[in-house]
Amino acid sequence: MRQILLVFVKAPTPGKVKLRLSPPLVPRQAASLYRALVEDLLERTAALEEHGVERVCAYNPDSDYPDLSWLSVAAPRLCFQRGSTLEERYLHAFDQAFATAPGGRVVAIASDIPLLPLEYIHLSFKLLDAQEVVLGPCADGGHYLIGLRRRHAETFHGVSGPSGQIFEMTKKELASHGLSYDTLPPYYDVDTYQDLTRLAKDLLAKGNGCPRTRKALEQLKLL
Repeated sequence: MRQILLVFVKAPTPGKVKLRLSPPLVPRQAASLYRALVEDLLERTAALEEHGVERVCAYNPDSDYPDLSWLSVAAPRLCFQRGSTLEERYLHAFDQAFATAPGGRVVAIASDIPLLPLEYIHLSFKLLDAQEVVLGPCADGGHYLIGLRRRHAETFHGVSGPSGQIFEMTKKELASHGLSYDTLPPYYDVDTYQDLTRLAKDLLAKGNGCPRTRKALEQLKLL
C-alpha cells in the first residue's frame, strides 16, 4: 500500500512567510530562517523514502520563486497548491495525492518543524490502518500533521479558523460526521519568537543535526 507524505511549503519571500516572527526579526531574516527550516526538514525526511514513504512537496509559489530551484537540498516530487483558502489548498493537495495512489495513505505536515521525530510520521501511517483520520496537535491549538486514508473534505473545514482553536474545531468536524480518528503526541511548529527560542534550546540539547537552521539561529544570536 502506497504511503505519501505531503510537505506544505511556501515560497521563501520576505514579507510573505513567518510574519509572526516580525518583529523582532525583519522580513529578510524571517524568510531566510524559513528557508533553512524547510531545507533541514526535507533533508531529514529523505530517510523515509527507504521505508516506502513517497514525499511530495505541496508548493505555494510566487513570481520570485516559481518552483523549488531555490532549495539547496534534493527536492521531492512537486505538486502545486491550488485555491484561495487554506482549506481549498489542503483539499486539492490531498486530491492530487489520492489520484496518484488510489487506496493509499496520505499524510501532510507543516514545513517549519525541522526536529519532528520521524517515528511520529511512521506512527501516523500505522494509525491510518484502523482510523479514518490522524491528527498531530500543536501546543498553540493548531496541528502539525493531518493524515487520511480516503478523501474526507470535512477534515479541513476548521483549518482556516482562529489559530488557537483549529485542532478542537477539526475534532468537532470529524465527530459530527462520524469519522474515527486518533492523535499523535503533541509537538510544536515555529510560528512565534517563543517557538524559535524553544527550537534553539532543543538544537543545543541535540548537539547536531539541522545545520542550516543552526546557522540561521547563530546569525540571530540565539545559538
